[in-house]
Amino acid sequence: LVDHVNTCIDIAAGLGEQVWLFGLSAGGTLAAWAAATRAEVNRVVLAAPLVAPKGVLRINDRPRR
Repeated sequence: LVDHVNTCIDIAAGLGEQVWLFGLSAGGTLAAWAAATRAEVNRVVLAAPLVAPKGVLRINDRPRR
């Protein structure tokens, strides 16, 4: 997936001056990674990125009363 994202950014950078990314779910996670690691990315929109911060309980993991 990372190789694919890098290829897409290379192509987009060759087409114009600005590269904007939009990512949904796992694509949001990849878009965030690309924005953090690729200087060509000017803007990024993350829609419900698939993330699980370490140490944060998910709703279903919380103890029941």
